[in-house]
Amino acid sequence: MNKKETRQLFSLRLTPSERKIIELKASESGMKISEFIRNAALKVSTPLEKPPRSSKSSLPQINLQAYRQLVGIANNLNQITRSWNLALKCGYSPTLDPKKFEELRELLQQIAHQLTQIKR
Repeated sequence: MNKKETRQLFSLRLTPSERKIIELKASESGMKISEFIRNAALKVSTPLEKPPRSSKSSLPQINLQAYRQLVGIANNLNQITRSWNLALKCGYSPTLDPKKFEELRELLQQIAHQLTQIKR
């Protein structure tokens, strides 16, 4: 980008699972989400890119399905967390153990990361 060019806002609609996948990939590559999307859209090489394969995805189909399910579970956990925080703000005491909940969230992130590392 030319230094004299100013950046402009670009809106993008995503499903919650698409957003989680992009967030995870951006995080794994050490980039901000906007930088990751810009690089992907402009075909700039990122650390996650591998040599082109004949299929559309770098994950085997079964792993991609499992990954999508994990993203769905992560979305549910995020909704529970929001509800939990709201309950705390309103003076209610949630029945969830915060340490167990955090352990579960971290395990799901590890599983999702491992699924992206499985080779065909």
